[in-house]
Amino acid sequence: HTSEANGGKTALSADESKYEKERTRHRVTTPPLTSIIAFLVLVIISYVTIPTPFQPEGKPTLLHVWYYGWITAISTGLG
Repeated sequence: HTSEANGGKTALSADESKYEKERTRHRVTTPPLTSIIAFLVLVIISYVTIPTPFQPEGKPTLLHVWYYGWITAISTGLG
């Protein structure tokens, strides 16, 4: 049974429609590989570039300035 009102799709009975909604509601999707890779790159860069000591003693180094800017940019992007 098709109709123009539903775009030519087969009309589902009420039980079938309820089942479809339930099934899609519980569907677990995984993020795309590019998202996983991007997340890992952010974590690796964040870990590798942690300045030592974390709190600058006296004048901050260029690494401190870069790292705090990096963390701010990530926080802004994720927020």
